[in-house]
Amino acid sequence: MVLKSSFSSQSQRRQVWTAFFLIWSLLIFLIYFSAKSIFDFSFLSELILNISHANLAQFLINWVEWLKAVVIFGLAAVVFWRMGRKLGGWLGLRLSSSTLKFCFETALGILFINGLWLGLGLNGLWFTSLILVFGLLLFFWALWDFWQEGIRWSPVFALKIPQGLSLFIALLVLAFIGLDIAQMLLPETYFDALVYHLSTLQFWDFHHGLADMPGNLYAHFPFGAELYLWNGFFFDGSQAAKLLNVYLLILISLAAGAWVTEKGSLTAGGLTTASILFLPLLSTTVWAAQNDVFVAFFILLFVYGLTKWTDEKKNYWFITVGLMGGGAWSAKYTAILGLGTALAVWIWMEGQTKFRGRFKQGLMITVFVFLSLAPWLIKNCVFADNFFYPYFSHGSGGQTLPPENLTALMQDHETPWVMNHSFVDWMVQVFTRDLDKTIAPLLLGFIPFFFLKGSCKGLTRYLLTTSLLYLFFSFGVSHQLRLAIPAVVLLLTAMGLVLSGVSQEKIHSWSWVVLAFGLLSFVSLARVGISYYHWGEIATGFKTQNEYLETTPQIQSYFPLTEAARVLTAPADRLLVIGDARTLYFPRDFYSNSVFDRQLLVGLAQNEKDSNGIRRRLKELGIDDLVVSGGEGQRLSSQNHSYYPLSEGEWAKLDGLIQRWTDLRFMANGWGIYHLSDASSNRKKPIPDLLLLMKTPKLN
Repeated sequence: MVLKSSFSSQSQRRQVWTAFFLIWSLLIFLIYFSAKSIFDFSFLSELILNISHANLAQFLINWVEWLKAVVIFGLAAVVFWRMGRKLGGWLGLRLSSSTLKFCFETALGILFINGLWLGLGLNGLWFTSLILVFGLLLFFWALWDFWQEGIRWSPVFALKIPQGLSLFIALLVLAFIGLDIAQMLLPETYFDALVYHLSTLQFWDFHHGLADMPGNLYAHFPFGAELYLWNGFFFDGSQAAKLLNVYLLILISLAAGAWVTEKGSLTAGGLTTASILFLPLLSTTVWAAQNDVFVAFFILLFVYGLTKWTDEKKNYWFITVGLMGGGAWSAKYTAILGLGTALAVWIWMEGQTKFRGRFKQGLMITVFVFLSLAPWLIKNCVFADNFFYPYFSHGSGGQTLPPENLTALMQDHETPWVMNHSFVDWMVQVFTRDLDKTIAPLLLGFIPFFFLKGSCKGLTRYLLTTSLLYLFFSFGVSHQLRLAIPAVVLLLTAMGLVLSGVSQEKIHSWSWVVLAFGLLSFVSLARVGISYYHWGEIATGFKTQNEYLETTPQIQSYFPLTEAARVLTAPADRLLVIGDARTLYFPRDFYSNSVFDRQLLVGLAQNEKDSNGIRRRLKELGIDDLVVSGGEGQRLSSQNHSYYPLSEGEWAKLDGLIQRWTDLRFMANGWGIYHLSDASSNRKKPIPDLLLLMKTPKLN
C-alpha cells in the first residue's frame, strides 16, 4: 500500500507539472503570436498570381541557374571537408562523434582555404585564371583523396525512421532545410551585402586582391566570413555564396545536436537540432550574405573544444580551440564577447586550486586567437594607419572618422550607451522588442525545466552560464538580435543537455512545444519569402533575375542605374558612385562611400579652390564617370545632416564641375551618369545637376 501510494503521488506530481508547463507555454505563445498572424495565409494569393503568369522556358532557366549554384556549393563543401580531414589527421584530432568530427574537419578546411585566398589577395594575385587553376586543383585533389580513403559512414544519428511525434518533427526539419535552400533562387538584395559583404569582394576582384577601399569604412572590418563566401561568389555569384551560409546553419544544428547526443540522449539531441533550424532569425540571416552564422559556427566549436580539452588533456585540442576562436574573431570584432566569456567562465569554474594553470592556458589560447585576427589588423594599419579603423581613430595619427559620423555609425549599430538608455530602458527594450517571436517563445517556454532538480550541473551549468552572460553582453553592445545568434545557439545546446536529464514524459511535452513553434515559424518564413522577397516571381519563371532586381522594392531604387552604367560606360572606366552606398551590381571598378564616411565630393568641395581642382583630383583617383543616385542621396541627406554639409559656395564648386567638366550620358528618375571630359565646356544652356538633390534641408 505504501509503494502504491508513493507511485500515485509521483504520478500526480508529474501530471501537475505537465499541466503547468503546457499552460505556461500556451501563455508564452499567446504573447508572441496573434491569431491574425497564425491564420494569415494571404501570401498564397501572390504565389497563385505568380503561377498564373508562369513562363515555362524562364522557369527552367531560373531553376537551372539555381542548380548550378547548388553544384558549386556542393563542390566547395567537398573541398572543405577533404582538406580539413587531412589537416585534422595531421593534428591527431580524435572524436567519437562522426558528426562533430565532420564539422571540425569542415571548419579546418574553411580556415585553410580562407588562408589561401587571404595570402593570394594580400599579394595582389586574385586573377581569374589563377583562381580557376587553384579551384580545379583543389577539387580534383579532393576527389582523389576521397577515392583513396573510400567511403566510411557512421553517423551519430542512427539511420532509422523516427516514429510518432519525432517523425513529424523530422519531416518539418527537412521542410525547413528545403525552404532555406529554395530561397537561394533569389539574387542578393540585402542592403549590407550590397554595401560591403559582397560588394567589397567585388571591388577586390576588380583590383586582383585586397586593395585599399578608402571610401567605405566597412571594408576595414575583418572579412574572414566573406572570404568563405568568396568560394561561392567568385564561381557563381550571390546565390552560391548564400548557399554556403545555409550549409553552415545546417552544420551548426547538427553539431549542437551531436554534442547533446554525445553527453545525453539521442532524443534530446534531435530536438536541439530541430530547435536551431526552426528559429526564423537564423533562416532569414542565411537568406542573405551575412557573417553572423559563420561566427556562431566557429564559437560553438570553440566552446566544445574547450570542454574536450578539459576532459582529455590533449594538446591537439589546444591548437584546435585556438584555430576555432581565431576563425570566429577573423569574421567579426564582436565575436570577442563570446570568446572572452567562454574563456572567463571556463577559468572561473575550475576553482581556486587550478585557477593559475587555467589562467595561463587561457592566455595561450588568447594569443593563438589573436594571431588569426592579425592579418586584418595589419591590413588596416597599412591602409588606414590605424589597426582598428574606423574605431579608435582619434589620436591614432592615421585615417580618422569625424566624431559626428562615428556617433551616427554607433547609432546604426543600435549601441545602447549611444542611444542614451538608462538600465531600466535597456531592460524594457530587451524583453519587449529585442527578444522577439523569432527566438523568445522557445527560450522563455523552456524556463520551467531549469527549476527541475539536478538540471544544471557540470557541462550544463558551464554552457548556461556562458550563454546567458554572452546574451547579456551582446545586448549591452547592440540591440541587433543577430549579433546574439552564437549566444542563442549555445543556450539551445544547454537546453538540450537539460532535456537529457529529465523523464521521457517531460521530453515528450517539450517536443509538442518545439513542433508547434516550428509549424508557426515555417508559415511565417513562407510569408516573408513570398510577400517580402517575392520568391514566387523567380520560382515560377514569371520574371528573369534582371527583371526581378529591377522591380523588387529592396533594390529597385538603384539597380536600373547599374544597367545604364553597363551600357553607357567603357569597360575600362572607373565609376564614382554618388548618393548611394550600394555598389554590388555595378559592372565596372568603382569608388564609393558608405553613408557614415566623409563623402569624397564633400572633401574635394571643401579643400579644392574651384571646379578645376575637383576635376583634377578626381582624375588622379582614376575616376572617369560620376554615377548619381539622386533620389537615394536626397533621402540620405534628409536623414543625416552630416551627409553633404556644404555651404552655398561649395555647392557652386560642384555645380561648376558638372557644368564645365562633364557630359551628361544618362538621366531618368533621379539617376544620372556624367562622363568627365578632358576639356572644359562653355555650354550656353546648363545641364541638369542631380548633385543638388543632396542639399540638406537645413541648407536648401
